[in-house]
Amino acid sequence: MSSAGRALLGLQGFLHDPAGPALQPLSSGHALVPLLRHDTNVNGGIPSDRITIGGLTFRISDDSRARSGFMMGLRYAGLQSLSFGRAARLHLTHSYSVEAEPKHGFHRLSAEARACADRPLHRWTWVEGCLSGFTIMTA
Repeated sequence: MSSAGRALLGLQGFLHDPAGPALQPLSSGHALVPLLRHDTNVNGGIPSDRITIGGLTFRISDDSRARSGFMMGLRYAGLQSLSFGRAARLHLTHSYSVEAEPKHGFHRLSAEARACADRPLHRWTWVEGCLSGFTIMTA
């Protein structure tokens, strides 16, 4: 087998050493990314000036109306892949972002984490399960 083929199999967890530790590192990485996006509702407001419920029409105050603007900020993301058996992998990812909208003065902080495991069943069939969570704070 070529060294490139062996390296590829190693990155996929096929070379997991059963005599070694239960979790063996495969790869890891980090990224810091600038963010710039347009959001049509930076404040989580109501998108129209009136709503009708049960035949009654309500006017929406200016403070409760949706505001649009450009969000600028940074996102940090990290990942790690580990093998826990031959061709069985655990992928861990997390990210954090901070954004600001200068026109209306809104800010947003968010965090996300995800853990996925995949394991071969038979020949080229795998089963995968994931658990994820996130939180968003706006001000």
